[in-house]
Amino acid sequence: MFYHLVFWKFRDEYREDLPEAVRILKEMRQSIDVIRDLRTGIDVLHSSRSWDLGLMVTLDSPRDLDTYDQHPAHLPVKEWMRQRAEAGASVDFED
Repeated sequence: MFYHLVFWKFRDEYREDLPEAVRILKEMRQSIDVIRDLRTGIDVLHSSRSWDLGLMVTLDSPRDLDTYDQHPAHLPVKEWMRQRAEAGASVDFED
């Protein structure tokens, strides 16, 4: 299995959009067939090292990450997130 994890910190003026971000991210599950599992959520601990929002996508292989990344259902989501996030980070690994 291959895992794609992404974390975002939203700009203060967009924090109210966090629930909408979760909804939009979850919708990708129905549209992108290479996704085996998708989990996302808003941080609940709010510690000094916390990010506002996390996403974990499970795929079969690194090749599927390319398909996911360029999928027409993913591109507008990436742009929507870029407009609201002040920072983002990702980790991709196999297990």
